[in-house]
Amino acid sequence: QTPNASLTGMTGTIGDAVTGSPALNLSNATFPAGCVLQAVQYTLASGDTGGQPTISSTGPTSFSTPFKKSITITAGNTIFVTTSLCITKTGGVETYFTLRDNTLGVYLPSSGADGHFGGAVSADSQFVQMSYSILYTPTSGTVHEIEVKGGATNSNTLTMNKQHSYAAQGRMSSSLILMEIQT
Repeated sequence: QTPNASLTGMTGTIGDAVTGSPALNLSNATFPAGCVLQAVQYTLASGDTGGQPTISSTGPTSFSTPFKKSITITAGNTIFVTTSLCITKTGGVETYFTLRDNTLGVYLPSSGADGHFGGAVSADSQFVQMSYSILYTPTSGTVHEIEVKGGATNSNTLTMNKQHSYAAQGRMSSSLILMEIQT
């Protein structure tokens, strides 16, 4: 049989050994709902340049070094946001944190400025690891900057990633992960 120079009009399955020039391109491929299309991460370890970000406010306000990350998505898709914060503080205080889409100027649904998650630390030099996840479908746009903002019940200082009072122990790390989910 004479080989075909074109696959036009042919049916069947292409074998896994098919090669060509240019390379196969999946830019127009469709993916099922729920499929992760991309992921971006912002992480801050205790040894990172910039020191330990702080908040000294009843908030919600940004950390002294804003804890945020941008993602570009296809309009209409969902963003899976997950964050984990390692927090210490001075004095007795309850903390709260909220997630804000700075691009649209809105707090993510379900809690708004009142906070999505939080906790308390009973004494100085202790730390609490706090985590939260939410599915967020923006109302418009494709580029979204998501920021973790926080506050406290009084003006005591919250500190991210400060080492335990025994400085030789612990290298705390906090992260913010954004994943685009196909809808």
